[in-house]
Amino acid sequence: MSGKDVLIQVRDLEKHFDGGSIRALNGVSADIRRGEVVVVIGPSGSGKSTFLRCLNLLERPTGGAVVFDGVDITDPKVNIVTNFFIWITPFLVLRRYLFQRIFRLFRV
Repeated sequence: MSGKDVLIQVRDLEKHFDGGSIRALNGVSADIRRGEVVVVIGPSGSGKSTFLRCLNLLERPTGGAVVFDGVDITDPKVNIVTNFFIWITPFLVLRRYLFQRIFRLFRV
């Protein structure tokens, strides 16, 4: 597989709370490829939810990087809103097309 197949790259992700005394994530790295299904498992308190919240930026990571489709979304200079609409537009167009097709099939 080429590097182009990687959709999400996580590099040395860290998340600390209470001024660094609690390390929820400490150097987590992963590559998630297009079409791949990934499961995050572990005991209670192991950082699963924090990891996912850092991936979607509901929590700002303390360190490391999350690269989505070649764009480092953890870089403060990156405009997430603009990039989100660039990424989501093809899905919205497809969804509208599919809903129109389904509606035509079931129209009475």
